[in-house]
Amino acid sequence: TSIDNMNNVYIINALASTDSGDVHGGAIYCNGVNLNNVTVIGSRAATDDGKSYGGAIYWVSGGQGYLINSTFERNTANYGGAICNLRTINVDGTSFIGNVAIEGGAIYCQNAVILTDSTFELNSAKRGGAVYVQKFNLQIDGSTLRNNTAEEKGGAIYYVHKSGLTTFIRNSDLVNNTACQGSAIYTSSRFE
Repeated sequence: TSIDNMNNVYIINALASTDSGDVHGGAIYCNGVNLNNVTVIGSRAATDDGKSYGGAIYWVSGGQGYLINSTFERNTANYGGAICNLRTINVDGTSFIGNVAIEGGAIYCQNAVILTDSTFELNSAKRGGAVYVQKFNLQIDGSTLRNNTAEEKGGAIYYVHKSGLTTFIRNSDLVNNTACQGSAIYTSSRFE
């Protein structure tokens, strides 16, 4: 039996950890699940000798996933303080607040991400204070990225472009983000 949808779920202080090796998904490890009104607070993916992915969610490869009207606060991992995705995800009406990672304070993308009417606030990372995307589609519409911080590059967004991708930021506010390079956006290419 598999779970196809999660609705009205609240998770607090979940921990996925190991002494050695990699850890995936502090609270949720999923494939093919659509999430609606999910709240994850204070969850961690942690390891002493390896890498951790997705403090709240590790989204495995496959078709598209949907994340709607959800909240992620104070989650931590090395890659994707809140979410590490290996599949295309559509995020709509979701808040990411105070998540922390080395790359992608809120979201670390290993596949395409479409962000609509969402809020990213007070997230932090070394690169990509809110969002880190390398060589995949990035589409942001009607969203707010505010007060996010990167130690190095991309206070709000760290983006490395690959030709042939659909990439844009529209009708969105990027306000008071900070970094050494690209306080709002660090990119190797242009946006529409």
